[in-house]
Amino acid sequence: MSSDQRIGSAFPVVHYGPFSLANLADSQDGTAIPYDTNGDDTAPMPADGHIVAISARLNAALTAGTITIKPTVDGTEDTDGSTVISGTEQTETESDFVNGLVEFDEGERLGTVYDSDADVEPNTVDIVVDVYVVFDLNDAL
Repeated sequence: MSSDQRIGSAFPVVHYGPFSLANLADSQDGTAIPYDTNGDDTAPMPADGHIVAISARLNAALTAGTITIKPTVDGTEDTDGSTVISGTEQTETESDFVNGLVEFDEGERLGTVYDSDADVEPNTVDIVVDVYVVFDLNDAL
């Protein structure tokens, strides 16, 4: 059994999302990807824990440029959990599954943001991002 499988067995992974945004623009830096249709960019966490992975997918392949997707905790970007979609014909990506990748406390809000370079084409692509967390249940009980 791999270490990833042991982590997933011992600590159930919880999915938050989707975070989604239509028509990604080029030349962006830290642009929020909303959590819900009410325009809320974040999701409140019910207990201490950590992000273990994020994944992202586009509705169409990039023909040029790079998009970097990063998790946020209470509005602070964390590059440790970032993942990149770049080059041509790529439509999805995921970060490595790492236990304890990005920590958060009960009540803090998780979100996602993206950066894009000036070469991103087409700038009409939509993105969906999923965040996977593990709660520190020992602290909650």
